[in-house]
Amino acid sequence: MARKAVLIGISYADNGQIPTLDGPVHDVLHAKSVLTLSYGFAESDLFVLVDDPCVYKGGALSPTKSNLLAALDWLVKGAREGDILYVHFSGYGSQVPSKASFEGLEEVILPVDATCDASGFRNFITHDVFLEKFDCVPKGVTVVFVFDSGFRADNECAAAVHHYTCRSLLNKAVRTRGLENVGVRAGYRKLKEDGRFAALKSGNPLRDRCFATPCAWFASDERQPSWDAKIEGKAVGAFSYYFYGAISNSSNGTDITNDSLLSAT
Repeated sequence: MARKAVLIGISYADNGQIPTLDGPVHDVLHAKSVLTLSYGFAESDLFVLVDDPCVYKGGALSPTKSNLLAALDWLVKGAREGDILYVHFSGYGSQVPSKASFEGLEEVILPVDATCDASGFRNFITHDVFLEKFDCVPKGVTVVFVFDSGFRADNECAAAVHHYTCRSLLNKAVRTRGLENVGVRAGYRKLKEDGRFAALKSGNPLRDRCFATPCAWFASDERQPSWDAKIEGKAVGAFSYYFYGAISNSSNGTDITNDSLLSAT
């Protein structure tokens, strides 16, 4: 049985067009610790993509779009029944126009080489492209996704090319991990006001055991922000901090259920 993971943490510090996040690389370190200590992942089976080598001392590639897609190809290649495939992403998410989507918008994640101008984002990875990588995974493979990102920013706390500092979580300074696509905002509101589209709610119930197949964890739904925060003096993703902390604090991470993990987080 193989256990493989792709861990992605993007600060965007050298991007120049996207606000810097402070916590994603620390999230990757936390995820790595939990996977190796609680779930028996070997370091050789972790594909790490981060853009802050000063924080992450191990070998890692830059989380560019091409490297990220190549990492997902590595993850699914040769997958067999009984294998465990794990993906963690800490960074920015957003929405872009999509004719194929029910709401006219599609969720995307922003690699380190994404760009942004007055018309919106470029060089992103769409929801469909991401999931297409897993089409070849056979039945019986456990696939776990953890996204510590927002896919629609709170208008009071973020904009596409600048951000506001808010005071909320534990009275600490926090920054949203979702970015508005400036080229979409007006069009999105118009669609809503016209009443031609309504939100389509869907979701799988929690499974009995933590990380049962399939399993996906999101820091927020499409209406909520996800936070980059300082907790106990350390820059982290708020969701990642409590999610992995709950597993670490359990007597045996493999025994914790999804229900209890959700409550603890």
